[in-house]
Amino acid sequence: GDINSCKKNLLENNNNVLILFLTQVNEKDYNKLTEYNFPLILINEHNFNRDNLTSEFVELYQEIRSCEACLLHTTRKNAVPGEGPQDAQVMFIGEAPGLNEDREGRPFVGRAGSFLEELLAAAGLKRSEVFICNVLKCRPPDNRDPLPAEIDLCSDFISRQIQLIDPFVVVTLGRHSMRRFFPDATISRVHGQPKTVAGRLIVPMYHPAAALHRG
Repeated sequence: GDINSCKKNLLENNNNVLILFLTQVNEKDYNKLTEYNFPLILINEHNFNRDNLTSEFVELYQEIRSCEACLLHTTRKNAVPGEGPQDAQVMFIGEAPGLNEDREGRPFVGRAGSFLEELLAAAGLKRSEVFICNVLKCRPPDNRDPLPAEIDLCSDFISRQIQLIDPFVVVTLGRHSMRRFFPDATISRVHGQPKTVAGRLIVPMYHPAAALHRG
């Protein structure tokens, strides 16, 4: 379905969707969001410095792109480290690259990525203002679910990215990234409910692809 029907589907089936504000939202968009009863978290505007990448960040990207820790490196076209400003206040963690992401070496470039960008725009956010990555850095064959052993092998990469970026909010997209912070939870029970974990606000959300599949 179209983007509006997907948004409606998210609201009807997932109860609510958390919206994060980094920038000024115009009155029309704000009224549209509040009409749907979105829970809102307000974050102060931030000066993003996209050019000031530390050597540690560059080295981490190089490690990810050359990683051969699991068999996924034998079937990938490109590893997908993630993208966004190193000083982003909001970090999104998805599940794994898909076909398009594997081709381009970038996260969320397919239909789910377009939907995510629509939701960000509705909240007054630009994709260039947030950091986006996945718990797996390489595409699983046939887009199968990530295996626990694969997630474990990529876990250090995510830990280092969180440490270097130091975001105010981490939004997990889907159950596999959710389990990093809430290992005993189910996504249907904790979706849209922010909790503080180790001094950082963690927001578990359904993966955007879930709404597209239902739409």
